[in-house]
Amino acid sequence: MVRLIRRSITMAFFLVLAPGAAVGQATAADTAAVLLEAASRFQTQGDRRIAEALLALIARDYAATPAGATAAERLAGLQGTARAESGRVELIVWGTLYGAWLGTGVPAMFGADDPAPYGAGLLIAAPVGFAAARAYVRSTSMSLGQARAIRWGSIWGTWQGIGWQEVFDIGDRTERLCDQFNNCYEYPVESERAPVTAAVLGGVTGLATGVAIARSSDISPGTATLVEFGSLWGTWYAGAATVLLDVDGEDAVLTWLLLGGNAGLLSGALAGPRLGWSAGRARLVSITGVAGLVVGLGFDLLLEVDDDKTAMAIPLATSVIGLALGTSWTRDYDATRRELGERAATALVNVRNGRLGVSVPIPAPTMLPLGFEGGRMRRAPGLSLRLLDASFSTGR
Repeated sequence: MVRLIRRSITMAFFLVLAPGAAVGQATAADTAAVLLEAASRFQTQGDRRIAEALLALIARDYAATPAGATAAERLAGLQGTARAESGRVELIVWGTLYGAWLGTGVPAMFGADDPAPYGAGLLIAAPVGFAAARAYVRSTSMSLGQARAIRWGSIWGTWQGIGWQEVFDIGDRTERLCDQFNNCYEYPVESERAPVTAAVLGGVTGLATGVAIARSSDISPGTATLVEFGSLWGTWYAGAATVLLDVDGEDAVLTWLLLGGNAGLLSGALAGPRLGWSAGRARLVSITGVAGLVVGLGFDLLLEVDDDKTAMAIPLATSVIGLALGTSWTRDYDATRRELGERAATALVNVRNGRLGVSVPIPAPTMLPLGFEGGRMRRAPGLSLRLLDASFSTGR
């Protein structure tokens, strides 16, 4: 590969420094056909990334040729396969981990005291989770967004089960104790098994809900990421509101947290398809919000704020500012990534409207000049390597 790249660079420089060549005999359709054949060979050899790059080049620069139409179809198929593969891997990994959790959670749900049931649960449940996830993804198409929706459904369902069990004291009981003087007292007794039972049942319910939603719609990775971060931000803002509004009682505060998180999850699910953000942009916006929150906590410490409401209001405000700034700063993120991504595989340095991108260039088959013979330029098949690809826009 190193030798190939060195030869390609030499050929590319020779193309730049060679005298002006006569118009070649090969048509655009012929060139596209050669490139398509090269892409097919790379795909057969397992170099899918190079094949995708060549197919994108053909589909973009030779769209009017038969090979261009074929390349566009193959590219769509490869990209769809790549998305499905990533979703399958994500779900199999999560299925194995969640199976391991159920292997310990189910024995605890039934009140097992000995270590043997937990050991058996780990030995059985983790492989069963792997096998079940593998069988499921082999029977259906699974995008990365769908896999993440299923994963987050099980996580969020577990949290909701634990939270609502605590709010409504599900499984807890009241015992009555009387002394020798017939004085009786009642006191609450918290169940040790109820929280684990709620976690298992809530997680399984969330898992089933995630599967149902994933089967009914193709969820993009960006939407799945917005749902996850929306849930977390909704929980944070609900918690901040309980301090500012003087919400009393652990159950009341926990209810706010649970409902706030659900509101954030629903907001992310509704806004995701409309916004069309990528997962990368959603993460950048969220981490900017986290940075704003941390800055607010820094102000609390620096100013030695004693009032609880003020101490909460500052990071609340700075996190909102951080999210707003992140949304503004990343407004061109997805468009720039798509624009650079279209040509990232063909040039070492890419410049688009003042933005610089660097990528690994892909050698492309071409007809290279060998020198003049009888007043005409002799050419031979070879490889070219694009070092710079730049476009600029001028405003008036």
